[in-house]
Amino acid sequence: MNAHPLLKTSLTLAVIFSQSLAFADRKWNHANDPHNIDPAYQMNFDRLPLKGDVTATSEKGWSSSYWPRTRGYIAERWQNPSETGVLKFKHYRLPTPYEIQAMSPDQINLLSPAEKFDIARGRLDLPTQAALTKDDPDPKTDWWRGLCNGWTLASVNVNEPKPIVYENKRMNLKIPLNSGDIKGLLSYYYSYDRSPSHYIGKSCRSGKKFLFDIDGSCKDVNAAAFHIALTNELGIKKNPLAMDRDPSVQVWNQPFVKYETVVDRVESRDISKKATDGTRREVYVTTTVTFANEQYKIDPSEIAEGRTREFYEDDTHSHATAYPVLGTPEQEYGTAVYKYVLELDANDRIIGGDWIDGSDRHPDLIWVQDFNLPKVGYDKDGKSSDWSVLKTILEMATGIK
Repeated sequence: MNAHPLLKTSLTLAVIFSQSLAFADRKWNHANDPHNIDPAYQMNFDRLPLKGDVTATSEKGWSSSYWPRTRGYIAERWQNPSETGVLKFKHYRLPTPYEIQAMSPDQINLLSPAEKFDIARGRLDLPTQAALTKDDPDPKTDWWRGLCNGWTLASVNVNEPKPIVYENKRMNLKIPLNSGDIKGLLSYYYSYDRSPSHYIGKSCRSGKKFLFDIDGSCKDVNAAAFHIALTNELGIKKNPLAMDRDPSVQVWNQPFVKYETVVDRVESRDISKKATDGTRREVYVTTTVTFANEQYKIDPSEIAEGRTREFYEDDTHSHATAYPVLGTPEQEYGTAVYKYVLELDANDRIIGGDWIDGSDRHPDLIWVQDFNLPKVGYDKDGKSSDWSVLKTILEMATGIK
């Protein structure tokens, strides 16, 4: 069947436009500029470490539950087996102020992180818990939603918290806050914190990669920008790095803690026609990254029988622990392998790059958020907020002032 002339013209323009986008993608745009995070980043390829690892020297990059929305975020009484599970939080009876004041530390310990926090700050009417229990998630569509962005920010910025007992002396109450409780509070706080953030890339909200992706939000992070940020943060600064590693509408944020880059080949003569203007060398690399994963309750016998870990990565298996997990089997890691080409100018500075592994499963967003422990729990004017007790909890649990 012959196409209408107007349709032919439209198709031709579409092809030309899509090809021009492909050419332009090798040089990062404003959203993908590595200097969005740090104007002082090292850009010279030969000066960037081929390896970076913060797992042996840092107390950051710890695993946690992603605190699923379908389980009430931090409203779930996760240490009480009879009260854990999808939508169980909707049926909780909140204790009265009189009942709370009569509770032993062991009884308080079985309450949710939100309830414990409210008690610690003297709010026996439990406003945080009450607000969270009003949420009405749909298990079919909201199973992946949680506090992974807050967990990731906390994990890359705060040393793994240790269990403490916080004493509300005015009410003569001792509130056990274990590592999982404090991680939950951090995850909740930083999910809604509005401190200045610095981004490479854009979050994909449509869930699909259209031909005409006008704002570029569903195009993966530029490969060169990815390499520059990864090697500067983990390799030079020795900092974990927050990334959304899923390019779809689902958001799976993780702290990246380790990488190793292997140079596969270097091309200086047969430069690609798609190369960024000024390219003198193309360096083809394979980079293996390691990221901290969420914690899931996994049956080892089922894994041994062939069931994959992915089976457990949902709201029903999300799991927290009462104790720190770094250096233990409870610390969860995942890996990903990326292949890409880096374009270098005459001074060996990286000026562009492209993914070459034939996959669209590349990071969607890289970001750094300003963090200052003395400011935790204070508003922009420096006035104590309702969450100011979190600062004291962190000082007790991490030893950092």
